[in-house]
Amino acid sequence: MREPELPGMNNDDYKGLNIWHLSGNRENKRGRGIVIGRGFGVPVNIEDERWAYMFHELGYAVAYCHYTGTWFENRNRGDFLEMKEDVISIESDILRTIDFLVETQGIEDITVIGNCFGANPILAASAKRKAVSKIITIGGSIFTDNRAMNRQYLEMDRNIGKKNADLPTDYCLMLGRMHKKEYEHNSYIGFDYRRYKDMVLGKTTLNAYHYKKELADKDYLGIHSYDDRLISYKRTEAFGNTLSEFKRENNSRTLTELWMIHPKDYGCDSIGHRGIEKVPGFHERVFRFLDNNEDTDIINSMVLRLFEQYTNQKDFINRSEYIDNRSMV
Repeated sequence: MREPELPGMNNDDYKGLNIWHLSGNRENKRGRGIVIGRGFGVPVNIEDERWAYMFHELGYAVAYCHYTGTWFENRNRGDFLEMKEDVISIESDILRTIDFLVETQGIEDITVIGNCFGANPILAASAKRKAVSKIITIGGSIFTDNRAMNRQYLEMDRNIGKKNADLPTDYCLMLGRMHKKEYEHNSYIGFDYRRYKDMVLGKTTLNAYHYKKELADKDYLGIHSYDDRLISYKRTEAFGNTLSEFKRENNSRTLTELWMIHPKDYGCDSIGHRGIEKVPGFHERVFRFLDNNEDTDIINSMVLRLFEQYTNQKDFINRSEYIDNRSMV
């Protein structure tokens, strides 16, 4: 089966990693780019592609990849979460994606955006690249080695499946157990649950708290919903507050913003993990964090058009069939 076409999207090999990318197309965004860090899960949805086209419409160069050992072109290029020279593979993947924009596209100012699991490699990689000036995490599963905090998250993990729907839950470890059982052979090559557990408990290089000094030089926006029952909002809130305090103590002039969303404040019964993008004003908040001069009316009309265009496009909807065939190779 042929690979589904993504209009205008380029796919290039860079240092052993296949990267999807769109070139910048506006003079006022020359030299500015976006790197998207993917979350866990099967890529039959269109979130990453739609975001890529949105940023492209605003003039940014955009790049993202499927992690080594996972779906599509990087499936057979190594193991998922493989360790090389004390760097975990997903961090190396984001580092190469950043370097791709810098070295091949001439990008000098990069914003990295990580959703859910993707928050961890983008934070670690950003600490090591001066070209990154802004960081956005959305529903981020930001890992820590703080024992007291991890005890809270472990208790939330034990609440999963209990009858009381009001109990707080956090699926970080559960997602690893699910992937170990269901996806080891089909989509996450060489998946090692012990390494994954160490990662969630903050024992690997994917611990953003270890990079406070480096991250203090960059603007940070953390977005999370209070009623997120997949990834606890406390992961974003705790990291944002820690980074903000560190910046104050060291007289840093960069921004740290936390947008913790309560459903009732926006007339919603529930937002959850995947409903954040539908919150009124969400896209304006994100795009204006990147550039305060963005025109709100242009953003709103663009978002509505792209939502309709890429939600209905067959090349996106039919990707599940493509994935099912590729995953069994």
